[in-house]
Amino acid sequence: MRPLLGPALAILTFCLMAFAVTPSLGEALFGFERQETFLKERLESGETCQYQLLRLWSKDNALYAEAKLLLDGKSIPCQLIFPDAEPTGGLSVFGILSEGDTISGSGRFMFPEKPRNPGQFDSYAYYLSQHRFFSVYLNRVYLDKPHSWYDARAWLGSVRRGLGSVIDSSLDPESAAILKAMLLGDKGSLSTDQKELFSRAGISHIVAISGMHLTILMAALEELIKKRFRPGMKSLLLQGLLWSYTALTGFSIATLRAAIMLTYRQLAPLLDADPDDISGLSLAALVILLIRPWAAVSSAFWLTFLAVIGLWSGRLFALKLIFLPYAIREKISAGLGVTIFTAPAVCWFFYEASIGSFFLNLLIVPMAQAVLLLGASGMLLSILSPAAGFGMTRLCGVLIHLLIRFSAVSGDLPWLSFHGKPELWQLLFYYGALVLIITGWGYQRASRHRSVNVLGALLLMVIVFLPFEDNRVTFLDVGQGDCCIMEWDGKVMVVDAGPSYETVIAPFLKYRGIQSIDLLVLSHPDADHMDGAVLLLEDGMEVKALLEADAPSHETPERAYLEKLVKNQGGTVERAGGDDSFYLENSSIYLDILSPVRLFGNTNDDSLTMCVRVSDLFQIVFTGDISGEVDPDLDLGGIDASLPVFLKVAHHGSRYSTSEAFLAELSPDLSLISCGKNNRYGHPHEALLERFHALDLPYQITAQNGAVWIRSIWSGLSDDGLGSSADFSIRRLLLGSFPARTLEYRHMFE
Repeated sequence: MRPLLGPALAILTFCLMAFAVTPSLGEALFGFERQETFLKERLESGETCQYQLLRLWSKDNALYAEAKLLLDGKSIPCQLIFPDAEPTGGLSVFGILSEGDTISGSGRFMFPEKPRNPGQFDSYAYYLSQHRFFSVYLNRVYLDKPHSWYDARAWLGSVRRGLGSVIDSSLDPESAAILKAMLLGDKGSLSTDQKELFSRAGISHIVAISGMHLTILMAALEELIKKRFRPGMKSLLLQGLLWSYTALTGFSIATLRAAIMLTYRQLAPLLDADPDDISGLSLAALVILLIRPWAAVSSAFWLTFLAVIGLWSGRLFALKLIFLPYAIREKISAGLGVTIFTAPAVCWFFYEASIGSFFLNLLIVPMAQAVLLLGASGMLLSILSPAAGFGMTRLCGVLIHLLIRFSAVSGDLPWLSFHGKPELWQLLFYYGALVLIITGWGYQRASRHRSVNVLGALLLMVIVFLPFEDNRVTFLDVGQGDCCIMEWDGKVMVVDAGPSYETVIAPFLKYRGIQSIDLLVLSHPDADHMDGAVLLLEDGMEVKALLEADAPSHETPERAYLEKLVKNQGGTVERAGGDDSFYLENSSIYLDILSPVRLFGNTNDDSLTMCVRVSDLFQIVFTGDISGEVDPDLDLGGIDASLPVFLKVAHHGSRYSTSEAFLAELSPDLSLISCGKNNRYGHPHEALLERFHALDLPYQITAQNGAVWIRSIWSGLSDDGLGSSADFSIRRLLLGSFPARTLEYRHMFE
């Protein structure tokens, strides 16, 4: 009997309903948005407030703190970011503040925002999972009340910083950052390159305090003291050290899960109970979700629990591979199970998963165990004998460099990786297939039926994760700039790529699993249209062709550099003007250039304008940054009046762009205005919007709605809503904005 399994699944389902399926339920129960509204009404940036420090860490020469805002008798969780230099007033925070202190500070309040583009980092969900409501960038700090001498948080903080100093003094900065992350949970010193390296190789768990780390260290400690203490005293000592270390490393979800399971395993025999692993895992899930219900939507929760299930199931899979020697089956079982169970979840949360991590883990996990034991021993020895501790830590550094090198080799094998975020139905089918496999292998009476069951489930798993064609056009919200990414017939075309590359464009490409771009179109070489294009090429993205306007005003050093980047990787550069037309090979995408023959002598008015016809379903008119003066010179005669027309409004909706006569002649079914929220230019201008209202033309603004997308799907419904076999030739065009919300516009096509 496993009485804890049912309640654990029930509370997990409830938390998913409250935070993922129906967020309004979570808001009604926990009031996160109400708390934010209260804080925004009560606080103003620059106001001096009082905080109690809970945990401190450094990152990028700045000091961060997990803290509580003390306001009106309430304690509201938040994050503080201290200045990286001597503040203009108050005191220098480095080396003075400690956990448990009460401080006063003034600064700028920052509340997390929900993502406005697919694939964009969801800071709102992250802060929710961390149970923090806002951040404060402090500029003045005053110490109101130092911590008490008996404050456990201060003691733990001092120990953590002291051990970190020992590591810093023994290793080079790169190795020290990795060892501090592995032993102390301090990831603040890890560089972006290091994080990307381990993520690409699929071994990010190595540099995060996890159940593996805790189990290794506690097993070594138990072996060290097992003959020196009686069973009761030994259990008490191990539990004290276990929870002290869990507190020292910050009570992360993975560490907390492992600590609860280890405690259950040790204490169950004392209570005359069977330490069943599934009951231990269920208990861990119950405790974590009861004290941190928002953990149900975090990657840490799912990955740590799936990894444990994978460890158990790996033996079931691997030990049945009778064509391999038993020693090899035993060796690969853990890594195989963890990879099978976590790879889809890693793709879901991080849009990329390395199957090569299975092979890499066979080598890396033993190395990581050695690094942990050598690093921990070196830190402890340094207290008694600095020379001995230094030598052991240096040996640990050699292993860390080997770990880095092997990770780099694995991460450079793209054929061992999955890219892009899977759909929810894919995850459900995948894990459903896993259940079939486990059920099939566990059914011992009919081996023939078992084999068919397992082979069918394996085939389903493979089919589910095969790439499939998903036609869509996405106008990203890049702020004050333009970027449209078209995925159609297996081709990728990008029209302009302006600002927000790191936060919007690159995450979207990764989210969609885009590895190369067939055609990059640059309307004109202004920063708000091409900065992201330069960065994506510098980032190694393959661009097969670049299309630009054939205009002398566009001959800038920036455009020349962009062309050089494209040619250096084997791409071609085309220039267009007048009545040129292009066809994207092996696709149904046609480009008709609308740019007038005469040139206006400035980059904006000489923008490359074009009509893109897609699958004879719809047309998109791109107008760059032209002014209304250019509109009469555009030849719109080639636009098919029988197909819907979408207009990418010129110059972010400026006052003098997109004339009323142009709008009346084109009569777009929907217009997209790409501009930044609260931009200094006042885009979109009220005069422009009045022109749309006068002609009763619908429009969408990225600053208000976030990214806007167009998708084409097959539908079995006719216009009257009744399905029939003949209706499956009907194709339906859907529009929406992000977060996923369907707009009112619909169109049916024969």
